[in-house]
Amino acid sequence: MKYIRCLMCLVMLLGAVSTGYAAMIINIYEQGDDVIISGSGTIDVSSLTYQGTSNPVAFMVPIQGALAVPGPSGSNLTYTGISGPDSFGAIGGLFYPDISTSNYGFVFQGWQKQMSIDFTYAGEVINFSQTYLNQSFASLGFTSDTLTWNWDSDYIEVTVEEAQAPVPEPATMLLLGGGLAGLAGIRRRANKA
Repeated sequence: MKYIRCLMCLVMLLGAVSTGYAAMIINIYEQGDDVIISGSGTIDVSSLTYQGTSNPVAFMVPIQGALAVPGPSGSNLTYTGISGPDSFGAIGGLFYPDISTSNYGFVFQGWQKQMSIDFTYAGEVINFSQTYLNQSFASLGFTSDTLTWNWDSDYIEVTVEEAQAPVPEPATMLLLGGGLAGLAGIRRRANKA
């Protein structure tokens, strides 16, 4: 009983010290011959300054840290007051995705330190993805890095990660080792006979 009370106190203490921050996490990665951008999270705009409205179309400009994913409503509210890097890549071209999906419109512009979000947004999780077919990090100008833009009540984290060669799992290595040991045992028995 004493351990249960200690455990309950620990859980309550951890709950009391956790931050109230939510986050939009955006991952940019290569998958086969394509580049995928996917994002998920919530946005708290309470500490940002309202600037106006916008009607986004799907696009991306790495050198400006700009990413736009239109939502079903087609209209966004724009806010300023974000701090962070100006870009997530080195090429200044405007790129349009071949496939773009989102449950809410979301636009992020690092160089202008602003973002916009669907006017119907009420704190739910935003999920979006964009696919750039037959593109690579080199062709789009991405620089591998993890970047953070923040403001008083929230943050956006963008991780740009190049595809890496798969690392064998320990279980795979154990199976391979076991198979080789089995073959050695069979050969040893064959040699004795």
